[in-house]
Amino acid sequence: MPKNFDPRKEAFICERLVKLIPPSQIAKEWSKEYPDENHLSLQSIHHYILTRKNKIEDMRQSLIEKTVERAMEVPIANEKVRLQRMEDLYHLSTTILMKKDKIITGLDCLREARQEVKGDTASTQNYLQLNQFNELTNEQLMDKKRELEQKFIDLSKKGVNSYA
Repeated sequence: MPKNFDPRKEAFICERLVKLIPPSQIAKEWSKEYPDENHLSLQSIHHYILTRKNKIEDMRQSLIEKTVERAMEVPIANEKVRLQRMEDLYHLSTTILMKKDKIITGLDCLREARQEVKGDTASTQNYLQLNQFNELTNEQLMDKKRELEQKFIDLSKKGVNSYA
């Protein structure tokens, strides 16, 4: 290791690169967080990008795995739990006294369950598999980030009904 190696600086830079923060922003954050330290140059950040590529990719993979694990800890995020709850609602709908309401509510429950299992065929292209990100370069990840941000902006312009 070089004699001017700073593990704190390496951790700072790598953690932000994992989160796809641009080098110019990393330099600004360093100056803000450590005002008494030397300025962090873009060249030194690019040096870390080149020399710590494997470490950054491992950290990114770990972050993705932890995010998926945390999401799966929420019961409603589990398809089996959602289907079970729909099944419970369906059985509850059979106890409704008004025949018309019983049929409408039961069909709604079945429709929701079918959509849960089959998905919405019109929007299947919008679903992303997390494992596909493992093979993308930083530039491709930034492009994907911008693409997703634009989709969110477009959806927000359509209004609340676009999420139904």
